Amino acid sequence: AAAAGVGVFVLLSVVTTGIILFLLLPRVVTTAVSTIRAAPWLCLGLGLAVFTATPLVIGVLFTTIIGVLPAIITGALYLLLLLSGFLTGLFLAASLGPGLPREGAIPRSRWIWSFVVASLVVMVLALVPLLGGLLLLALMLAGAGALLLGVYRQYTLEA
Repeated sequence: AAAAGVGVFVLLSVVTTGIILFLLLPRVVTTAVSTIRAAPWLCLGLGLAVFTATPLVIGVLFTTIIGVLPAIITGALYLLLLLSGFLTGLFLAASLGPGLPREGAIPRSRWIWSFVVASLVVMVLALVPLLGGLLLLALMLAGAGALLLGVYRQYTLEA
């Protein structure tokens, strides 16, 4: 009973956070989903590179006295990236749902309902040993890579 309660709490937390993210930054989320669809391997590779390299960089920064504060800030941003990447991956799963157009504008309410259903389906699939964990990891890496690619593109456009 306790495990089921924790699972429901995690699901409700993920859904609430995802809806807030979408309501605050709808264009960022939809652009990231489009980026994953256009270049899935690039997003996965970039997400994997950042996922593995950032803890090493944080460790190196902590070994120096001057780098402690940048290491703390980098660690906080890293955790934020992983969470937002996972939520973006869930929005990708939501965009694959039946009845949603592959191109064009989708109303916000359809996005939100699709996100809720996709979150529930992904959390159930996450219970499958090994494959569930790989699914969660792939969604997080693809989402993080797409967000980083979007930030890079925006930065190079402004520079």
